[in-house]
Amino acid sequence: MEIDNSELDKPLRAVVINPNELPDIEQLRWQCRRGLLELDYLFEHFLEHSYPTLVADLKIAFVMLLSYPDPLLQQWMTGSLKPDDESIGQVVKLLQSTRL
Repeated sequence: MEIDNSELDKPLRAVVINPNELPDIEQLRWQCRRGLLELDYLFEHFLEHSYPTLVADLKIAFVMLLSYPDPLLQQWMTGSLKPDDESIGQVVKLLQSTRL
């Protein structure tokens, strides 16, 4: 079975976010649970220590980032690929600089 890699760069679900209706921390904590344990640790730590201080635009970008598939997120975190969206790219840089 051949895998269509063109689907890897798309969110798993459509995300439309109203800045006044961001998911609460518990909903985000659940979304931070991934198939890759490394991403679990990174995202949950970021959620607890950095997310609360982000400006609204970066909070939205983080929520959008969580809608992408794990293989793409892993490539973003390792720096082998960069997101096309500038705000998601800013969040990726913050995540990459996170010390666990």
